Amino acid sequence: MEHIIKWTIRQEDVVILFDKIFETYELPDNFYVRNDNGSQFIADLVQQYFQNKNIIQEFTGRHSAKPATPEQNAHHRILS
Repeated sequence: MEHIIKWTIRQEDVVILFDKIFETYELPDNFYVRNDNGSQFIADLVQQYFQNKNIIQEFTGRHSAKPATPEQNAHHRILS
């Protein structure tokens, strides 16, 4: 696949990343993206990009409808 390593990932970086992925791999009929509620993922640009490609976005973490897993909770505690 592809990756981005930066201190700060912007909404434009997310779109560029997925464009690179879809240059190499065909977009399947049912494609899910699971991410946290980072500003780069909830940005209008990314939301519109996913909608245009029929990508289903699932949110995890503190603000999602699902409770966080112990691993997610530990991650947040370490970073807090």
